[in-house]
Amino acid sequence: MYVIDQDIANQISKTQKFRNPKMARLFSATEEEAELIEIEEREKIGELSGDQVARGWIMYAPLLFEHAAITNFIREKGSYYLRAMMPEILTSSEAALIAQKDIMLTEEETMALKKLFDKRL
Repeated sequence: MYVIDQDIANQISKTQKFRNPKMARLFSATEEEAELIEIEEREKIGELSGDQVARGWIMYAPLLFEHAAITNFIREKGSYYLRAMMPEILTSSEAALIAQKDIMLTEEETMALKKLFDKRL
């Protein structure tokens, strides 16, 4: 995963419940499997919404959709330093705005990403 270290994602997957089956698969995947999942998602989303929107999706969907699992893991482990790597993102608007800032999305791309997050929530 881009934002979440795969070893940490694997640890999260062993102790937490996920609300999204696709994210559960991504968190429990090996580094190679996660890369293939991300490539597949980027291609699907990229065809519909463009490469930058797909990039934003891959980077921030795990943080948005599984924020409860991530937060529970951090609390249980007392590993609050992980928040720097995995910021808490609670809304599709917040995720889209962070992506806009981090990867320089245009306003149109930002709105497309927000709609995509909303649609999949």
